[in-house]
Amino acid sequence: MLAERLTSVTAAPLKPQDASNAEASGRTGAADASGDSKPAETATVNNTDNLVALLITGPAIKSVSDLSGKEVAIEDRQSASNASIRTAIAAAGATDVQLNEGHAKAIDRLIAGEVPAAVLTLVSPEAAEWFPDMPGFTIFRVPLAPRH
Repeated sequence: MLAERLTSVTAAPLKPQDASNAEASGRTGAADASGDSKPAETATVNNTDNLVALLITGPAIKSVSDLSGKEVAIEDRQSASNASIRTAIAAAGATDVQLNEGHAKAIDRLIAGEVPAAVLTLVSPEAAEWFPDMPGFTIFRVPLAPRH
């Protein structure tokens, strides 16, 4: 099932070469010789300005601006970041987007056709780059803070 694939992909550990790129990407707490990368993970999770929203849509949506005036499904666990996500989506071109928490998982609501898009998760910019494209869906990577 698609939701299971997404869960396993988003929960996947960092690739080994990622640790060597941690310093170059500006992350603090790069992995040490033991491979422990907890400090880097904590630094990324605690700073929502450095996160990217992974927004998944069906094939009818060709750009983020196509979501203007539409409802986007979001999980309860991301509700604390609703304002940041809404602002980021607006900055990407979609005004008046309504983030809507439902009883069903956001991805399931997209698949059922209840909404044209869903916020999958919030990840680091590096993880967003590595997130795979999925046949039949479009993944938009929307930074919560403007890139400098």
